[in-house]
Amino acid sequence: MIKIIFPQLNNHTYEIKNPDYQKPMKFYFDEAIIHLQKQIPEETKICLTINDQEKDMSQDLIHLQINTSSNIKIILSIQIQITITFQTMEEKVTHVFNSFDNLFILEKLIKKTHNLVSYDLNFFYKQQQLRKDISLKALSIQNDSVINCQIMGTYSINYQVEQFIMINIFSTIDQVYQQIQNYFHLKQEFQLYFQDELLKQKQYNRDMLFYEYKIKPYSEIRLKLSDNFTIQIHIDSIKMLQHYMVSKNTKIGDLKNYLIEQCQIDKHCQYQLFIKDQILSDDYQISELTKIYKINYKQLNKIFTLKVVDKSITFYICKKELDDFKIRVIMNQNNQIQDLQNLKQLEGYKYQFYFNNQILNNHNTFKQINLNNHDIIYYEIQPVLN
Repeated sequence: MIKIIFPQLNNHTYEIKNPDYQKPMKFYFDEAIIHLQKQIPEETKICLTINDQEKDMSQDLIHLQINTSSNIKIILSIQIQITITFQTMEEKVTHVFNSFDNLFILEKLIKKTHNLVSYDLNFFYKQQQLRKDISLKALSIQNDSVINCQIMGTYSINYQVEQFIMINIFSTIDQVYQQIQNYFHLKQEFQLYFQDELLKQKQYNRDMLFYEYKIKPYSEIRLKLSDNFTIQIHIDSIKMLQHYMVSKNTKIGDLKNYLIEQCQIDKHCQYQLFIKDQILSDDYQISELTKIYKINYKQLNKIFTLKVVDKSITFYICKKELDDFKIRVIMNQNNQIQDLQNLKQLEGYKYQFYFNNQILNNHNTFKQINLNNHDIIYYEIQPVLN
């Protein structure tokens, strides 16, 4: 038995169990193509190699000195011209390439011609990434096609443990920061250093590219955490999600007050910050959350929520027996009745307040008397006793 191997057809093998040594190899090639059910274009050049030596396929097996140990291969070839472009580079190179070969062979060729042995290459055609284990023919890459080449380097990033990350060398430094932030799920601000040099996102008012720092593959890039975090906060009352940069020394109460002022939400309400269902105390700093609430830094990536814990109500006060003149009031439902005395419109006198024809206890809250929006509290001036 002898075997014919087609390396470019996924190493398909055709076995000839009882070969007739008087027949030419071309006979068995045609038989193999029918058996393998492969369409071979007419313009395909066919090369027979036996033990890595090119041979004439028209000769019979005897003249070819074929035996059971012979390494028989059929090499197919359609030469096409392709243009390779590199990301963000004006350079273009043109190669004549066998369309039956896969992209691993093209990658090997470009690594050699462009001194890119230490890099990995990705190829794109019409913005779609190409599999490197498939031939150009199978990928429908035709003559005069343009293929974009992406150059990827592998770098060591030491954060908690050493990790190796592939980086597109034509990425902007800002994109590299974003990639590493997403990879490690970082919300805390950080800087990247190569040796003692800070990798800056911008220089001379333009975006810096990673390759400009001339960092060789497998070099170590140092990640240094800063004192700042970027956190997501959902403002529940206005259904708004925003990112905020805060120092690890920021107190929860200060952050809460800043949000109330910044988002212009109802100042009469009482608010608390939550992570999930856990209330965060106003007195603690961001950095203390990890210890006090047993929240790790990854959980700080979760969304903080600012929620109303005591709502404000809008109601009216009116001088008794004078329904035509009402004063609109907004207060927290946990304010006391006596807090009405502080209204500018009521300055200078002591008052008695009524609701539902009942005299109100000044120490009761609006919540305790079941006051709702648009209700009316009546008042009258208390006589001054001599």
